[in-house]
Amino acid sequence: MFPEKGTDMKKLIALLLCLAAMGTSLAACRKNPSSSGEASSTKGAVTTPEDSGRQEGDGSRDLSDLSQRADTKDYLPEDLNYGGKEFVTYSFKEQYEMDVQGTEYTGDVVKDLVYSRNRAVEERLKCVIVNKRSPAKNFVDFAAEVKNIQQVAPESYHAIFTMGNSAIQLGNFNLYQDVDDMSRLSLKSGWWWNQAMQEVSFDVNHRKFLIGDICLSNYTRCGVMLVNLTDYNNKFPEEKIDGLYQLVQDRNWTMAELKARVRQAYVDVDGNGVRLEDSGDFLGLSLGNIEMIKFMEYAFDVKRYSRDADGCAILDYDVNRAVTAADKLIDLLFDDNEGVYWQEGYQNGSEFAQGRTLFQVSWMSMLLSGNMAKMEKTYTIVPLPMLDEQQKEYTTNVQNSSQMVGFLKGMQEVEFASTVVEAMCTESYRSVIFPFYETALKIQYARESGIAGMIDIIMKTATKNFLYEYEAGGGCGVLISQVVLMESNQIVSEYGRRATTTSELLEKWKRDLYPQK
Repeated sequence: MFPEKGTDMKKLIALLLCLAAMGTSLAACRKNPSSSGEASSTKGAVTTPEDSGRQEGDGSRDLSDLSQRADTKDYLPEDLNYGGKEFVTYSFKEQYEMDVQGTEYTGDVVKDLVYSRNRAVEERLKCVIVNKRSPAKNFVDFAAEVKNIQQVAPESYHAIFTMGNSAIQLGNFNLYQDVDDMSRLSLKSGWWWNQAMQEVSFDVNHRKFLIGDICLSNYTRCGVMLVNLTDYNNKFPEEKIDGLYQLVQDRNWTMAELKARVRQAYVDVDGNGVRLEDSGDFLGLSLGNIEMIKFMEYAFDVKRYSRDADGCAILDYDVNRAVTAADKLIDLLFDDNEGVYWQEGYQNGSEFAQGRTLFQVSWMSMLLSGNMAKMEKTYTIVPLPMLDEQQKEYTTNVQNSSQMVGFLKGMQEVEFASTVVEAMCTESYRSVIFPFYETALKIQYARESGIAGMIDIIMKTATKNFLYEYEAGGGCGVLISQVVLMESNQIVSEYGRRATTTSELLEKWKRDLYPQK
C-alpha cells in the first residue's frame, strides 16, 4: 500500500561523502505506528516545546551543530497512522518541486534528499504524499489559479506551496488560514524560521505562511555576489581571494571596496568603449535584471517599516539613508560605470560562466545551475557588500520567489494537513539540511574550500523583509531600485509621491482585519 523507502538514505548518502550514519536516523527514536488504520490524534495530547523541557528556537535560523540533528525528537504523537490517506499538495513550476517532492534517486543530490524525506514521512504516518503541479506559466497566473481554487474547491488540496510574489505581492494572503491556530505545528521549534514568518506577515498575530526547513528555496533564492576566483587572483596578485575573504570577515566589504575592484579589473581590449558586445572585453561587474538591483538595495541597512501596538506594519522609512543608498548605486551602475554591464533582460549567469566577468550579482541557486557546472574557471561567492562603514552587518535578502506553505481557508482537514507538514519539516531538519548545506552547497556544487565560510556568513545574515514582500512590484518596497533606474537621485520626491499610497494601503488592511478599531 505504501511507497518503499528503497535503500532509505544510504544510496543518497553515498553521493554525500559516505555520511552513512544519517541513513539510520530516518526511523530513529520512533515507536511502531498503530495498525488500527485510524490516526492517533484522539489518543493523547501533542507534546509542545513548553511542556517538553526541550530547547525552543529564538526565531532565527539556527545553523549550528547541523551534524547533531539526526536524533532530534519532534512534538508529534509517536503512534500516528492515517491508513494510506493521501496528502495532496499544489505547487508551481517543475523547478519548485525541489521543495515539495524531489525525484527518485536520479543523482541530483537535492532532489534525492527531498524524495527520501517524503518516503520517511509516509512510512512514519502511513500516508501517501501526492503533489500536483500547476500549469501556470508565471506567478501572476499561479496566483489567479490559487484564488479560484480557494473560492470553488478549497478542500482539494491540503497545502499550497506558494511563492511570496503570488501569495503576498498580489494581495492573496487573506485566502489562507492562520497557521498559529493549528495545534500540530510546533512553531517555536528550530525547524521553523519564525523570524522570516514574522517578516512576511502584515499582522504578526495573524500569520498566514510557514517558512522553515521544509522549503530549500529559502536557502537558495537569496542574493549573493559571484566571484571569478581565477581572474581575481590574477588581477589582484598581492591580495588574492584570501584577502577578499578576510575583508568580508572583518566586515569591511562595502560598496566603495566593490567599486575600486570593478574599475581595476575592467579591460576594454579594442578600446571602443562598448562593453560585452565585443568578445574580448573583460568586465568588472555584470547584472541584467532589476531583481539583482533589488538584492543590492536590500543588502543595505535602510529602515523601511516598523509595527504598531497591534503588531501591524506601518511605513517608517529612513529617507536620508535611502538617499545615500541610491547615490552609491547610481554612481556604480551609471555615473562612473567603467567596467559595469547593465541591461534589463540580460540572461544572468551566462557571461560569468564564460569567464568574462569578475563579479556578478546573482542568486545562491546559481551554484546548482548548469551554467556554473560548465564554467572552466574556478569561482566562489561572497555576500553582497554593505552600503558603507556605518553599516554594522551584512544583510542577505531572500527573494519573494522562494516558497512558503499555506492552508487555504475552507480546507477542513486541518489536523491531518498540519501534521504532515510538521512531519515533513522536522524530517528536513533531521536528515536533509545537514547534507544539503554542508555537502551539496559547500562541496559538491563548489569549486574551492573558502566558499564554505562565505556561505555561512550569507546564511546567517539571511532575512525576509515585509515591505519588499508586499511591494516588490512597486511602491515604497523597491523605491531605491526604481529610483536607481531613473539614473538620478529622486528619492525624496518619489518617496513623497508613493508614501501616501503605501500608508493608505496598510491602513486599509488594518481596518479590514480589525473593523472595530
